[in-house]
Amino acid sequence: MMEEYEWKDLQSKHLLKQLPKIIDNRAPDEIYHNIQVELTIKKKPSWIIPSVASAAAILLFSLIAPSFLKDYAFLSQFDQEIVQTESVGQSDEAHDSFRSLEIADEHVPNHILTHVPNNQTLLTYGIPDTMGQNVIPISILVDTNKEQQLNLLTSNINQIPVSKLGLGDSPLRDLSFSQEERVMQTGNKDIKDGFHVLIDGIKDHTLTGSSSSQVFEKSVEETFRWFGYKGAEYIGIESDKGLSNGQSLIANSKKGYFLYQLDESYPILLTPSPEEFESFDDALDYMKNNIDEYELKASIGNDVIIEKTEHLHDTVVVHFKEGSELAFTQETVLMLNSIMMTAKEFDYTFIRFEGANHVKQIGNIEFGTDLKVPLAPNPILIDES
Repeated sequence: MMEEYEWKDLQSKHLLKQLPKIIDNRAPDEIYHNIQVELTIKKKPSWIIPSVASAAAILLFSLIAPSFLKDYAFLSQFDQEIVQTESVGQSDEAHDSFRSLEIADEHVPNHILTHVPNNQTLLTYGIPDTMGQNVIPISILVDTNKEQQLNLLTSNINQIPVSKLGLGDSPLRDLSFSQEERVMQTGNKDIKDGFHVLIDGIKDHTLTGSSSSQVFEKSVEETFRWFGYKGAEYIGIESDKGLSNGQSLIANSKKGYFLYQLDESYPILLTPSPEEFESFDDALDYMKNNIDEYELKASIGNDVIIEKTEHLHDTVVVHFKEGSELAFTQETVLMLNSIMMTAKEFDYTFIRFEGANHVKQIGNIEFGTDLKVPLAPNPILIDES
């Protein structure tokens, strides 16, 4: 019997280590009260008292279970979202590992990623929606190994649970990628023109018409722009297949972020706008409108008033009108995440939110503090087993 309890102790401790870190801003008195409500204290014979580790596991689960059991697509076995919003000057210890989304009265996950642990690699794929209208970036983290980044991109593309995200199939499956550094000759000088990705293995059925060619090309551009490539070359593809004479230029886009959701049974995804904008302010103005043609919803509500923006070198400051009520809701976090991703599009390094009745923090997004712009949108967990 004692050996059985010792085994359970070890198992419980192992399970505890696997649980995500929890951020709880409640007062100690409130936490104590909740614990008393959850636990019914009754004296039991000593032979059935659970071990210390088991009791700790039960107590911890009783506190977090209401949050984990809510029906939210990003919090399933395959894609529990992990995010971390970090402030300038934050301690290095906070960078050692990801923390899970903040637990609150309701699940309000972030949809951005701002940090990658040293032992992992960030991969972002451009995945088309079911109608091929929007190509949406989906981000995953994989363990870093000796494989080159392009090989990791190829070997992990099938890990994206497209059907559960409400997306279509990626036209980049079963392709091989390599890279080549281009050099431009200007007079007597050779000037490096960045790396281009070479794409091989495109099957004829991938490009059945002009629309499929456009979806393919948009998927290429939306995928490889996150890796810093300047262009893509399609090996063995003739110009009559609808591609841009066998190659595409991958420019830095200047887009705003909107919301896509196939229907209410699927998660909401941050989605770049179909068109580009001349300025960050122009993008914010447009983000207050739906784009019905592409089934994209506004990311900034009509009741939200952005009084002004300040552009300070590599930092943009967004001032919400005093008196604006920004509650800790999914809509507010989606709006802030969309604005943060839009700041990244316009090459800002930091973003700061001000105003709105002197709000100090919404979720783990601090106001009045310079925050690094996100690395990528729509992070999901994958099962690498």
